[in-house]
Amino acid sequence: MSLLNNPVVITGIVIVAVAYVVIKRSIGEPLNVRDLVVPPLVLLVLGARELAEVEGLTPTDLGWLVATLLVGAACGGARAGAIRLYLRDGVLWQRYTRRTFIIWPLSVLVSGGFGFLATAAGMSDDATSVLLSIGVSLAGEGIVAGARGLLAGGRFATESRDSAVAHQAVLAEAAQRMRSVRRR
Repeated sequence: MSLLNNPVVITGIVIVAVAYVVIKRSIGEPLNVRDLVVPPLVLLVLGARELAEVEGLTPTDLGWLVATLLVGAACGGARAGAIRLYLRDGVLWQRYTRRTFIIWPLSVLVSGGFGFLATAAGMSDDATSVLLSIGVSLAGEGIVAGARGLLAGGRFATESRDSAVAHQAVLAEAAQRMRSVRRR
């Protein structure tokens, strides 16, 4: 059994990747192309690699796989529709909203439910990849968030949240939010 076929390892990767993205976007971060592309791309490559090792995928498996991935991409797009985009220091920033946190578990339920339907309808258990599914969902979110950023007319950030300038802005914004919470 390869490391990527170990359910404990896959669960750990999924939890860490999703937590990382959710935490960063909950605090607020510059909207940059690298952050929209790299996390989903890594998960897509790992998931595709995982599926490439599966022998005997049938046309039914592939059809359901495509359908489940389209549902996942749509769920990611729905999450991106609930993200708050705003200008800060001349560049676009993004932050998850309450609606985003309502849509996250709903999208997991919809995708999971559709996956169960696919399995009940004849899709092989081997034809699924959690990494690929989450990668497609994050790609759907990235595509919609990126398109919204382009339509907003703002400039994408060239730096990630981890740069020194962005780090200072995030700290200042967090302090401002804490002051506003205390006033309530």
